[in-house]
Amino acid sequence: VMLYNLYGGHSGPGPKASAEFIRATLRKARKHLGDDVHAALATGGYVWMEGMGVQSVTEKQAFRRLKEADAVSHRDPNSMAIYADLSGWEKMWFADGMTLQHWAQICRESGVDSISIWRLGGNEVASVDKYVSLAP
Repeated sequence: VMLYNLYGGHSGPGPKASAEFIRATLRKARKHLGDDVHAALATGGYVWMEGMGVQSVTEKQAFRRLKEADAVSHRDPNSMAIYADLSGWEKMWFADGMTLQHWAQICRESGVDSISIWRLGGNEVASVDKYVSLAP
């Protein structure tokens, strides 16, 4: 079950997934598929540029953009995703290792232990290590 793109190119700014989105999607999946549910979580994120569309970013690209813009980042308490205003017209949301840990924990609490990561590459090594450390 794909547990991402709650927000993306089809919407305004926000995290790829939230706690409620993950729980609700897994409830529906388990209702129809029983215990044979495999969860897919996504790395990276998006930059929404007013009047210019949406651009996907890897975790490394996101951290680079934060540094280049000298932007202050924040962590959303619901999704644990990082977000920042890069300028008056650029908004960025993305996942890091802490985000992936949080999402994986919600999956496990929802009875789903089989979890994959979508789109490795462009990730910080520490982020992948955080996720791998949670493997059952």
